[in-house]
Amino acid sequence: MEKHAPNVWVPREFYTTRFRLASAPERWPAQFTIVTAWAPTGESWPEERNLAADEALRRILEAGGRWHHRITGYDPAGNHAEPGWAIEQSLEEGVGLASRFQQLAIYVVSGGELRVVMCERPGEPSRVAWFADRLDDPPAPGSGGA
Repeated sequence: MEKHAPNVWVPREFYTTRFRLASAPERWPAQFTIVTAWAPTGESWPEERNLAADEALRRILEAGGRWHHRITGYDPAGNHAEPGWAIEQSLEEGVGLASRFQQLAIYVVSGGELRVVMCERPGEPSRVAWFADRLDDPPAPGSGGA
Protein backbone atom coordinates (compact mmCIF):
# COMPACT_ATOMS: atom_id res chain seq x y z
CA MET A 1 0.00 0.00 0.00
CA GLU A 2 1.31 3.40 -0.99
CA LYS A 3 1.96 5.77 1.94
CA HIS A 4 1.55 9.54 1.73
CA ALA A 5 2.83 12.09 4.20
CA PRO A 6 -0.06 13.77 6.00
CA ASN A 7 -0.50 17.53 5.71
CA VAL A 8 0.78 19.03 8.99
CA TRP A 9 -2.27 21.35 9.19
CA VAL A 10 -4.82 18.51 9.07
CA PRO A 11 -5.72 16.85 12.40
CA ARG A 12 -4.68 13.19 12.51
CA GLU A 13 -8.25 11.90 12.91
CA PHE A 14 -9.11 13.05 9.38
CA TYR A 15 -6.71 10.38 8.07
CA THR A 16 -8.43 7.49 9.88
CA THR A 17 -12.10 8.35 9.24
CA ARG A 18 -14.35 5.72 7.71
CA PHE A 19 -17.77 6.27 6.12
CA ARG A 20 -21.12 4.51 6.21
CA LEU A 21 -24.39 4.98 4.38
CA ALA A 22 -28.00 4.39 5.43
CA SER A 23 -28.67 3.55 1.79
CA ALA A 24 -26.61 3.30 -1.37
CA PRO A 25 -27.02 6.10 -3.92
CA GLU A 26 -28.18 5.22 -7.42
CA ARG A 27 -24.91 6.68 -8.70
CA TRP A 28 -21.77 8.36 -7.43
CA PRO A 29 -20.63 11.52 -9.27
CA ALA A 30 -17.14 11.56 -10.78
CA GLN A 31 -16.20 14.20 -8.19
CA PHE A 32 -17.90 15.17 -4.95
CA THR A 33 -17.11 16.66 -1.58
CA ILE A 34 -18.12 15.44 1.86
CA VAL A 35 -19.31 18.30 4.05
CA THR A 36 -20.83 18.35 7.52
CA ALA A 37 -22.42 21.11 9.56
CA TRP A 38 -21.87 19.55 12.99
CA ALA A 39 -19.58 21.05 15.64
CA PRO A 40 -16.04 21.44 14.29
CA THR A 41 -13.25 19.27 15.67
CA GLY A 42 -12.42 20.32 19.21
CA GLU A 43 -15.80 21.92 19.90
CA SER A 44 -18.82 20.44 21.61
CA TRP A 45 -22.34 21.60 20.73
CA PRO A 46 -25.67 20.49 22.18
CA GLU A 47 -27.40 17.95 19.95
CA GLU A 48 -30.13 20.48 19.10
CA ARG A 49 -27.52 22.88 17.66
CA ASN A 50 -25.90 20.11 15.60
CA LEU A 51 -29.28 19.01 14.25
CA ALA A 52 -30.28 22.58 13.42
CA ALA A 53 -27.01 23.20 11.57
CA ASP A 54 -27.40 19.95 9.64
CA GLU A 55 -30.97 20.88 8.70
CA ALA A 56 -29.80 24.30 7.49
CA LEU A 57 -27.18 22.62 5.31
CA ARG A 58 -29.77 20.16 3.95
CA ARG A 59 -32.08 23.05 3.03
CA ILE A 60 -29.26 24.77 1.13
CA LEU A 61 -28.56 21.56 -0.78
CA GLU A 62 -32.24 21.02 -1.58
CA ALA A 63 -32.64 24.62 -2.78
CA GLY A 64 -29.52 24.34 -4.95
CA GLY A 65 -30.82 21.25 -6.73
CA ARG A 66 -27.46 19.48 -6.70
CA TRP A 67 -26.94 15.76 -6.25
CA HIS A 68 -26.39 15.02 -2.56
CA HIS A 69 -26.56 11.91 -0.43
CA ARG A 70 -26.38 11.33 3.33
CA ILE A 71 -23.06 9.91 4.48
CA THR A 72 -21.72 9.52 8.02
CA GLY A 73 -18.05 9.81 8.83
CA TYR A 74 -16.90 7.98 11.92
CA ASP A 75 -13.88 7.12 14.00
CA PRO A 76 -13.23 3.36 13.66
CA ALA A 77 -12.37 3.25 17.39
CA GLY A 78 -15.99 4.23 18.10
CA ASN A 79 -15.29 7.59 19.73
CA HIS A 80 -17.17 9.80 17.27
CA ALA A 81 -19.61 9.72 14.35
CA GLU A 82 -20.86 12.71 12.39
CA PRO A 83 -23.55 12.77 9.72
CA GLY A 84 -22.77 14.83 6.66
CA TRP A 85 -23.48 15.03 2.96
CA ALA A 86 -21.72 13.84 -0.17
CA ILE A 87 -22.33 16.71 -2.62
CA GLU A 88 -21.61 16.96 -6.34
CA GLN A 89 -19.57 20.16 -6.42
CA SER A 90 -16.05 21.43 -6.97
CA LEU A 91 -13.44 21.53 -4.23
CA GLU A 92 -13.67 25.33 -4.15
CA GLU A 93 -17.46 25.23 -3.78
CA GLY A 94 -17.14 22.63 -1.03
CA VAL A 95 -14.64 24.72 0.93
CA GLY A 96 -16.89 27.77 0.60
CA LEU A 97 -19.96 25.87 1.78
CA ALA A 98 -18.13 24.22 4.69
CA SER A 99 -16.69 27.57 5.76
CA ARG A 100 -20.24 28.91 6.10
CA PHE A 101 -20.72 26.19 8.73
CA GLN A 102 -17.40 26.87 10.51
CA GLN A 103 -15.85 23.57 9.41
CA LEU A 104 -12.12 22.94 9.72
CA ALA A 105 -11.80 20.65 6.72
CA ILE A 106 -13.69 18.73 4.06
CA TYR A 107 -13.10 15.61 2.04
CA VAL A 108 -13.07 15.56 -1.74
CA VAL A 109 -13.41 12.41 -3.81
CA SER A 110 -12.17 12.48 -7.37
CA GLY A 111 -11.14 9.55 -9.54
CA GLY A 112 -11.96 7.28 -6.60
CA GLU A 113 -9.35 8.95 -4.39
CA LEU A 114 -10.34 10.35 -0.98
CA ARG A 115 -8.46 13.51 -0.06
CA VAL A 116 -8.78 16.07 2.73
CA VAL A 117 -8.26 19.83 2.61
CA MET A 118 -8.37 22.46 5.34
CA CYS A 119 -10.97 25.19 4.89
CA GLU A 120 -8.87 27.99 6.39
CA ARG A 121 -5.70 26.92 4.57
CA PRO A 122 -7.00 25.59 1.28
CA GLY A 123 -4.26 24.29 -0.87
CA GLU A 124 -3.40 21.00 -2.43
CA PRO A 125 -5.65 18.33 -0.89
CA SER A 126 -3.81 15.65 1.04
CA ARG A 127 -4.40 12.04 0.03
CA VAL A 128 -6.12 9.84 2.61
CA ALA A 129 -6.96 6.57 0.82
CA TRP A 130 -9.09 5.09 -1.93
CA PHE A 131 -12.68 6.06 -1.12
CA ALA A 132 -13.93 2.52 -1.66
CA ASP A 133 -11.47 1.29 0.99
CA ARG A 134 -12.99 3.66 3.57
CA LEU A 135 -16.64 3.09 2.69
CA ASP A 136 -18.51 0.40 4.62
CA ASP A 137 -20.84 -1.81 2.63
CA PRO A 138 -24.27 -0.20 2.41
CA PRO A 139 -27.16 -2.08 3.99
CA ALA A 140 -29.13 -4.46 1.82
CA PRO A 141 -32.39 -3.12 0.38
CA GLY A 142 -35.22 -3.50 2.86
CA SER A 143 -32.90 -3.96 5.84
CA GLY A 144 -33.96 -0.67 7.45
CA GLY A 145 -30.62 1.13 7.14
CA ALA A 146 -27.68 1.42 9.47
